Amino acid sequence: MGNDATHNPIVTDPLARNTANVSLDVAAVAAASSTGISSISGAFAPGNTLTIAGASFGTTGTSVINDDFEDGTVGNNLNTRVWNTTSANGPPVPVVTDTDAFAGTKCGLADCSVGGDSSAYVDSLDTEEVYISIALKALLVSGSPTTTKGVRVHGDAGPNIFTRYPGFMDQEPFDDTSGNSRRLQINPDDASNTNGDSTFYIGGDSLASGEWYREEYYFKHSTPGGSDGIFQLRQDGDFIVNQTALTTRLSGITAKMAVIHMPFYWGNGGGGKWFYDLVSITKGPGCLARFEAADSADWSAKTKSEILWTSARSDTAATVDVPGATTFTSGETVYIFAIGADDAPIGNAVSMEVQ
Repeated sequence: MGNDATHNPIVTDPLARNTANVSLDVAAVAAASSTGISSISGAFAPGNTLTIAGASFGTTGTSVINDDFEDGTVGNNLNTRVWNTTSANGPPVPVVTDTDAFAGTKCGLADCSVGGDSSAYVDSLDTEEVYISIALKALLVSGSPTTTKGVRVHGDAGPNIFTRYPGFMDQEPFDDTSGNSRRLQINPDDASNTNGDSTFYIGGDSLASGEWYREEYYFKHSTPGGSDGIFQLRQDGDFIVNQTALTTRLSGITAKMAVIHMPFYWGNGGGGKWFYDLVSITKGPGCLARFEAADSADWSAKTKSEILWTSARSDTAATVDVPGATTFTSGETVYIFAIGADDAPIGNAVSMEVQ
């Protein structure tokens, strides 16, 4: 029986019949289903494109940035890629480095060993909703810093890119000396660093120095004066923060998110480095809709997953790219999931063998 659109048999190892002399451009086919993925064409290999067919995918947000840093030149300012960069109070601007990487051989580096600010950022977002997936490593170099700055989202940058303008949301993922890790600050007012600031201590699960994590952030603005703002943070797939009743804009404040910083600051008593890899940012309604590769056919049982980069998505078809580097290894089985705008899997996963 052929693997066609009429029969759609379950194929748990779609590449098992291949040999080294057979083309790797194969189709992995899922169980027939009224929703979710029905077929995938292409080989799961770094940098390859996959064509996905199915039903009820829904649409996704607008892609802002995808970067695996693999084609970057070591030592180059990240502004030679898809980023803006700036620094203040001592450190150099962020660069491409091969001294570490989450996947492959290269990543981004903000070296704040002497303290201060070193930021790679994107601006002109003009959105009320954003999803960020990033592999992140914090490395303490010296001293006992009482403040670090992780991923930051804020409104109009004004005259100073680091200043907290309307809609500011900032989380500090590295433990300070008083144990106040995972601190979230919000400035819902229309003034910089002043009225309306709120600080939440949102958990004691800080990043361990020298360890890589996959971190996912979902920010959604409140309606002006409302308490329906959302900040969610997952670390290696598990929720660390799930705040769904925040006031991120006071009544009359209509500023949208404009700027996203990668982690950029160490200070007040010490210094360190931020390494980041496999960065993907999507904005706007539906931004949580995506495709992921996981190590289990059961989404709730996975221990590892990586986002695939969506270039096109409709209700019945999608085109995605495997990043240029992956932590999955040749011969390993991965399971491809369609994730909806509600952050839930759609239908069943499709298995593929890593090439």
